Amino acid sequence: MSWQKIGMGEFESEVLGKSGPVLVAFVAEWCGTSRRLMAELTDPDAPDVLCIDVDEEPTVSERLGLKMVPTLVVYRDGRPGSRADGMNTVAEGMSWLRAAAA
Repeated sequence: MSWQKIGMGEFESEVLGKSGPVLVAFVAEWCGTSRRLMAELTDPDAPDVLCIDVDEEPTVSERLGLKMVPTLVVYRDGRPGSRADGMNTVAEGMSWLRAAAA
């Protein structure tokens, strides 16, 4: 598994309730960079990432202060850490995710 789609119902147990690092991508189907990033995450060498579609979960943007998609966040022990907002290229996003997973 390189990426798994989750909803806000799973967010607490899969992200906030986990110890250690968890990579989360907040994406939208209409966003070309989000779609290409998710396609790239199917590569077996890609880091494991949990994806939340901001259109399917309308409260997530306000609750977490998201202003752009894709937004990538590393949660450590349930707390948000490093964050990358609205990258322009898939290469930029994958580079950030690989560095965050290391």
